Amino acid sequence: MNILEVIEEKKNNLSKKQQIIAQFVVDNKNSVSFMSLKEMSSEIGVSEVTILNFCKSIGVDSFTQLKKDFQNTIKERLHIPNEIRSSLDELISNQEAYENSINMHRDNTEQTIKANKLENIDQAAELIKNARRILICGLGVSKIVAEYLNARIRLLSLNARVLEIGDIIGTSMELGTITQEDCFILVAFPVYSQNVVGLSRFLHKRKLPYIAITDTNESPIAINASSVLLCNSKALVFQNSISTPLFLAEILLDTLSYKMKDQLLVSLDELEEVRKALSVELLND
Repeated sequence: MNILEVIEEKKNNLSKKQQIIAQFVVDNKNSVSFMSLKEMSSEIGVSEVTILNFCKSIGVDSFTQLKKDFQNTIKERLHIPNEIRSSLDELISNQEAYENSINMHRDNTEQTIKANKLENIDQAAELIKNARRILICGLGVSKIVAEYLNARIRLLSLNARVLEIGDIIGTSMELGTITQEDCFILVAFPVYSQNVVGLSRFLHKRKLPYIAITDTNESPIAINASSVLLCNSKALVFQNSISTPLFLAEILLDTLSYKMKDQLLVSLDELEEVRKALSVELLND
């Protein structure tokens, strides 16, 4: 049995406080493996000892083991080859694949629009607009979103770059120079990258602002974010869809562009003058 099945089996034999802990870890199964004992204690409102006793009551040796068990369970449930196989087995025709894909993308888009009011988008755009530097981070599919945002934000003449979090030395040097004037954009969907989650915790401890683009408010990168943009990333066959995150990125970029309208128009006029000057020089040559 996996940890969720173990908890379900033993739940009725737990004390009231332990049942509260059980419900919390089941409801927040995607985040448990990223939480510290102190954080969980504070979040639930019980003592650390009570959580440790809960672990023993369900047959888990330690809190560290509980986190590992949850991590393994989530990985099993989201194991990509199995997920693809299961999704393909459920499809009975090419027509069904076509229609289901359209319906899923439509639902993703509608849910993403509902989840992000103008105030949310405006808050994130304001953080980016006022930042000295914008550092963007994501791994896997999320890195595609990070690179797209980086390319577009740079077109707005803002100082942006993708943080290569896999490069430990480079990242350490980069993080050593950050200030309150900088802003991070973290992108993560299940299974959440431990590196990106770790970065979110580092930023929170340093009281540094960051925007989280993720799937739920319970996401480990959303918990301490300065601004959260939510995005449905369900896919028919693969683990996460890229279309809705990019759709959300476009909305953010359009809002940011409008907020920077006046200075962008000045920059465009200056670029046009440079282009004309260069054209004259080339003709004279």
